[in-house]
Amino acid sequence: MRGARKIAEQWLRANMPGSEIKEEYIFPGYYTFHFKTPNGGMQMLSVNAYTEYVLFHIWQGKYLGTVYETEV
Repeated sequence: MRGARKIAEQWLRANMPGSEIKEEYIFPGYYTFHFKTPNGGMQMLSVNAYTEYVLFHIWQGKYLGTVYETEV
């Protein structure tokens, strides 16, 4: 995770200066980061665990929040 976070931070510095990672998630084959932009909006990006490519989640639109499963 530490290596993926470093890659994500480098990408943010180069492409969205002033953004800050707020949440991180591990999934099979990739890591996802939720980050806050300088204007206060939240966005997502993922880092591939094998290729280290960064994928910015632009197609999902404005980030509204995270829903966690709870036991019923």
